[in-house]
Amino acid sequence: MDAQPVRALAVEEQSLNYFQSMKNALIVFAKNATLGKVKTRLAVDLGDEPTLKFYQDLMKMTRNECLKVEADIHLFYSDEVIQNDIWTENKITKHLQLPSKDLGERMIDAFLKLFKIGYKNVVIIGTDCPYLTSQTINNSFTQLSDNEIVVGPSKDGGFYLLGVKNTDHLNFSNITWSTNTVLSTYLKNCSNLKIEPRILKILEDIDDIKSYNRYIKFTNSMNNNNL
Repeated sequence: MDAQPVRALAVEEQSLNYFQSMKNALIVFAKNATLGKVKTRLAVDLGDEPTLKFYQDLMKMTRNECLKVEADIHLFYSDEVIQNDIWTENKITKHLQLPSKDLGERMIDAFLKLFKIGYKNVVIIGTDCPYLTSQTINNSFTQLSDNEIVVGPSKDGGFYLLGVKNTDHLNFSNITWSTNTVLSTYLKNCSNLKIEPRILKILEDIDDIKSYNRYIKFTNSMNNNNL
C-alpha cells in the first residue's frame, strides 16, 4: 500500500477521533473559594469560615462527579483562573467567566466559546448541588440526542443544569436571576420558541441554612444506613 494514502488515512482517523471527543462538553461555573464571598446567605447563620469549608467540600464533590462524566470538562472561574488546585486534570480546561454581573450573559458567553470550538452538545452546571451525580449529568447528554433542551429544575425555582444544542436556545430574556421565577420564565421563553424541554428530576441547591440542614440530615441518614 502506498505510503501517502496510509498517512492520509491516519490523519482522517485522527480527525474522526478528535471530532468524537469534541461531541460533548460540560461547563462548570464556579466561584473562586474566597472567605466571605461564597454562599453569603448561608454564611449569615453558619459563619464565614465554616461556610468556606463547606463550599470547598461542595467543589470537591462536584469535581469527583464531573470526572466520571463522558464529556470534556470546561471550568469557568468567577474571578481568576487558578493553575494548581483540585481542578487541575488533563480532562479539565480552565477559563475565566465573562466580567458581567448578569448571569445570563456569562452563561451565553461560555456556551458560545464551546460551540465555536466545535462541540455539539453542551451542558452547564454549578457547584451548589451535592445531590447531582455523574449519572444525572450523563443522562442529560443522552437526552440531548432526542431533545433540543434539557433542564434540571432546582427546588428553589431555578435550575441546577441546562443542556442545549445551540445558542438560539439560550433565551434568557426577562429572567430575574437568583429568584424563584428563573425556571418558570425560562420555560415560558422556550414555549415562545415552540420548544418543549426535557425536564429532569428536581434537586436542591444549598444556598441557606434550611437547605444546609436538610443536606446534613440527608448525609447523616445515608451514613447510618451504611453502618
